Amino acid sequence: MEFMEIRNAMVFRSEDESNLQVAARCHDDLLLWSNRCSTASDKSKLVKWSNFFIA
Repeated sequence: MEFMEIRNAMVFRSEDESNLQVAARCHDDLLLWSNRCSTASDKSKLVKWSNFFIA
């Protein structure tokens, strides 16, 4: 999903996003996906992974 949002911004609106904006979107997307995890362990892993993008 993230790739498509960036592509659409560039192709259709001529918007160029910074690396920081892309990293923030990745972080947000992973947090959203973590809500779909069936175990606390899996959710914790996604939350930790998402923090990589804002560190």
